[in-house]
Order: sequence, then C-alpha cells, then structure tokens
Amino acid sequence: MSAALSRRRLLLGPLARDAEQSAATVNTSCLAAQGIYCRSCAEACTRSALSVTPLAGGLAHVAIDPETCNACGECVEVCPVSAIQVPAQPVNAHG
Repeated sequence: MSAALSRRRLLLGPLARDAEQSAATVNTSCLAAQGIYCRSCAEACTRSALSVTPLAGGLAHVAIDPETCNACGECVEVCPVSAIQVPAQPVNAHG
C-alpha cells in the first residue's frame, strides 16, 4: 500500500519534524473558533489528529494531538483562512 501524495509533499518534499514542536498549530483566525461551521481540517486529516469540540454559543475548539500529527500539511491545504501552521522545514535530500 502506498502513501497518499499531497500537493504540498510533491512540491516541498518530506517534512522534517521539529524537536520542540512537531505538530501543526491552530491560530485565532480559525472559523470554528469564531462560531462559523467549519470542519475542513479535521475531515482532511487521514490520521485523525485533529478534533473539533463544540462549545457554548456555537463556537468550537480545534485541537491537534501532537502524538498523532505527522506535520504532513493536509490540514493546511484545506483551511479556507490559513489558520493552521506546520512548523517543520523541508528535508534536504542531499545532506
């Protein structure tokens, strides 16, 4: 079985994992956190590393499990407001 190849991985190559922070992060521009229904990131994650928890008032909290997240960037590609960042750097294939 072969792994799925995302546009990000095709263009940037495999991502290195940062020793201090290897999982993606969500910032305050997240639509779900502002009360707008959006689950794009959680639905795109093939590892189920993202969870969306409903909160009072129609808001939601998006959490990323750092143990499950492999910083592949699939969630970054589908986020309509670029609220997710992957802190890893592309791996240098020659060094």
